Amino acid sequence: MNSLRIFLYSEVQHSYRRVLTILFFWVSWLQAKLREVCPKNSVAAPAKETNVAMNRCGKLVDKFFNPDIAKAYRDIDFDSHLVNQIVALHFYRQGLFSLGDYFIAEANESEALSLKGPFFEMYQILEQIGVGNLGPALAWTKLHQEALDYKKSSLQFNLQRLQLVQFLQKGDRSAALEYVRSSFRQFINNHMRDIQRLMGCLLWAGRLEISPYSDLLAREHWDAIAVEFTHECCGMMGQASNSPLFVTICAGSQVLFLSTTGAVVKI
Repeated sequence: MNSLRIFLYSEVQHSYRRVLTILFFWVSWLQAKLREVCPKNSVAAPAKETNVAMNRCGKLVDKFFNPDIAKAYRDIDFDSHLVNQIVALHFYRQGLFSLGDYFIAEANESEALSLKGPFFEMYQILEQIGVGNLGPALAWTKLHQEALDYKKSSLQFNLQRLQLVQFLQKGDRSAALEYVRSSFRQFINNHMRDIQRLMGCLLWAGRLEISPYSDLLAREHWDAIAVEFTHECCGMMGQASNSPLFVTICAGSQVLFLSTTGAVVKI
């Protein structure tokens, strides 16, 4: 038994040495190749330059940035009622209706509830657009058609183009042709080329994905129509496209940085 143990031990030691020898050979070979491809100096020099640049950056930040935020502070009397309205409006604009309701209740600003209705309707329509139902959005454009025409908006045409594409996807050529005749007549003056292209799509009803007009099936058209609808809807409500609170915070953060660094902006 002892002789067997000695034999096995010697075999293991021999195999271990062979593995180490092979590993040493390949490591040496790899090191030699790395020296040929990328000499040590060529790696060390850029690393040194990077470290120097990073150290300088830190020193410049310490030199020009004043951590005392009190320097940017001004004692201003805020209209708390107006601020609460802006915050509530921001929540409603983002579709955070439960959060907006809770904020209004806590701030005791019941008047701000009047801001909820139009945005609630807008998000309901956007939700339907997201699932491919254009009916509510088209109904909204017809309700505000006079104002949209005055602004020369393309929202209604873009919605009806997507509606036509849906008919074509289903392969219902007769319904698509009838829809073109009844719905696109009013857009001939401003969208004649687009309408001609849509007429060509009628030949590919049910096969639009393999047609020269397959780009009309792109998801980006649905994303764009949602953005366009939001823009027009906010315009009808007399609201800017961007949230006033968001714009104020962005502007304030820039002013805060300039105030703490002592920089001067020339307009």
